[in-house]
Amino acid sequence: MTASLLERKRRVMMPCLYHFYGDNPLELVRGQGMTVWDREGRQYLDFFAGVAVNSLGHCHPEVTAAASAQMNSLQHTTSIYLSELPIALAEDLVRLAPEPISRVFFCADGSGANEGALVAARIATGRPGFLAFRPGLHGRTSLTLAATGVAMWRADPFPPPVVQFVEHPALQPIEEHFAALEDVIQTTGAERFAAFIAEPICGNGGILVPPPAYFRRLKDLLNRHGILLIADEVQTGFGRTGRWFGMEHWDVSPDLMSVAKALGNGLPVAAWLATEEVARAVTSPQASTFGGNLVAMAAARKVIEVIERANLTSAAEAKGRFFRALLATVNDPRIAEVRGKGLMIGVELRQEDGSPDPTLCDALLMRLRHCGILAGKTGAHRNVLTFEPPLIVTEAQMEYAVSQVSEALALDCSPLAGSR
Repeated sequence: MTASLLERKRRVMMPCLYHFYGDNPLELVRGQGMTVWDREGRQYLDFFAGVAVNSLGHCHPEVTAAASAQMNSLQHTTSIYLSELPIALAEDLVRLAPEPISRVFFCADGSGANEGALVAARIATGRPGFLAFRPGLHGRTSLTLAATGVAMWRADPFPPPVVQFVEHPALQPIEEHFAALEDVIQTTGAERFAAFIAEPICGNGGILVPPPAYFRRLKDLLNRHGILLIADEVQTGFGRTGRWFGMEHWDVSPDLMSVAKALGNGLPVAAWLATEEVARAVTSPQASTFGGNLVAMAAARKVIEVIERANLTSAAEAKGRFFRALLATVNDPRIAEVRGKGLMIGVELRQEDGSPDPTLCDALLMRLRHCGILAGKTGAHRNVLTFEPPLIVTEAQMEYAVSQVSEALALDCSPLAGSR
């Protein structure tokens, strides 16, 4: 069945769409909580959660009920009509967001949220360009592709030349980083830059965590030059890192921020948020056909309610410490580093000479799959084994996952069917 489906996919889907596990992809047909099932009935613990989307687990009953109730009432209008649900969700987001964030614009995905924030920064500053991390990933629209610093995801061969990159501060000495950043600003001219867009923790780039005081120093530098800070919280938002939003770890308030992924727990909902000062400049008519979709709004409000009621942000912080400590006990020289915050964790794999080892990462992914665990891979070289489980993951499930990583490494992981 899976082979037949794969052949049908090859005939009608774009060839740019790849799967994990190479020519032996996984066809998932059902999910509940931490568990998903494939076509043959095999079950897996989902430690990747749709790349940090299903933070409450699959098919959470309260979220499903809220979405279903709205489906039976009114499924869709657009922003040209007045509806209470988008306003109520916007009030929730403003209440949770760091001050002075106070305004919300809904859209359907993280790419749209980041694109909207970038355009808003241009409008508010009257400046054309941007700064971004290498490696970072912000989306697949025009400006977000231009601001993406992971080569494999820069699909547009002719991105607009409006973004200057700086190496991520986790990849070079901090003084060298700031010297390079100052040089870019001075050489290009501060008046050319509207904003710096940054993930608090670089997700697809390899779960890269900036130093403790980094974003405070960065914000001070940007303020001196009149450059705004956009926090891309698409992957780090809603408890993933042990805080509502990742930037809270650095006690910094951005001028704009984007959210998506976990907000809908599987339904497509996203938003970009801004301070009052930025929002006052964004007055020309704009709309989003599916931004503010009522079913997605109902689900998102329930997601926030459940996270708050169960205090899952604090739980994610404690569980993340437990998980990272377990992973750190795996004694293998090919593990260069275990890093992350909360339940956003990367295990960097290196060869004996210190070079990245994506082959080992692929082999580990496959072996973990065979013992019922789904993990991910990130990094510019795809050599970072990545865990971003639902926030409801248990200690016993984490212990099992780490035991299987340890056993797989002890088996001298020979490459199996690779993944891209």
